[in-house]
Amino acid sequence: MEIKTVNNSRQPNYPTIELFVKYPELLARNIPSSWLKNKFVATSLAAFLLSSCGTSTAQKGEGVEIVDTLGTNNSKPQEKKLDDSIVTNVAPVFAHGEGRGSIGCIVMSPPVFLSEDEAIKIILDKLRAEGYNFNRENSPTFSFTVPNLANCGEEKKETNIELKMDAYNENSKWVIQFISTDVFYKFSTEDGCWSSVSRFDTKQAAEIINEQLKKQKETNAVVFYDPVTRIKSDDWKNYRKNEKVAKSEAKDLLLAQVNDFINWLKTNNITIK
Repeated sequence: MEIKTVNNSRQPNYPTIELFVKYPELLARNIPSSWLKNKFVATSLAAFLLSSCGTSTAQKGEGVEIVDTLGTNNSKPQEKKLDDSIVTNVAPVFAHGEGRGSIGCIVMSPPVFLSEDEAIKIILDKLRAEGYNFNRENSPTFSFTVPNLANCGEEKKETNIELKMDAYNENSKWVIQFISTDVFYKFSTEDGCWSSVSRFDTKQAAEIINEQLKKQKETNAVVFYDPVTRIKSDDWKNYRKNEKVAKSEAKDLLLAQVNDFINWLKTNNITIK
């Protein structure tokens, strides 16, 4: 028999010790019950898992094929792929401005809103100045189940909404969502009641969308919101001047949210190419 060298070997279709060292949570989720009955094995496993926590050696961007062969059934193994598309960095909501107000017949201090176009321009201009490039084309759309914040009744139901993200960086899989009052009013159900006074809370809506994006784990994301400033009600003679002052304050508060986001990126060594 002639002995030949093997140039290419097949990758084993079962998890290796190197894989468990990199991803100890896989072993923690798939420990056979019979192992746990043996105190010596259980002790060894506990020591392995504890020593492995926080010591993953996988490099950023490394693709790892995980074949699930540890189940008790005889079904065909399912492949799961861990790569850069499994995120994820969802920035916190940076609080600058209450984001709350009312419009209607009894409102004494009218609120001032930022339009979506002028808000996105403020956000993108500042990010581009810092080297973070986003565009408004081909932004992904996400679906959410949210409470009906925009209904006037006390009973809180849930409704489904779809939001096309306001800006997108495809290279780094980052999206930007701005919560305007128009977005807030999507947080309503068709059977909601009608009132002459409409209340809104863009900050609360931003926090809800932020948490939903964390749960979905499909993209890196940051959510900003309309700060909602108010016109001074004790000087109606200078209404237009006070309106401009309130609008300027709203822009400054939104810019403060963006500055906090930039500082958060730098503090956490997160790059957006």
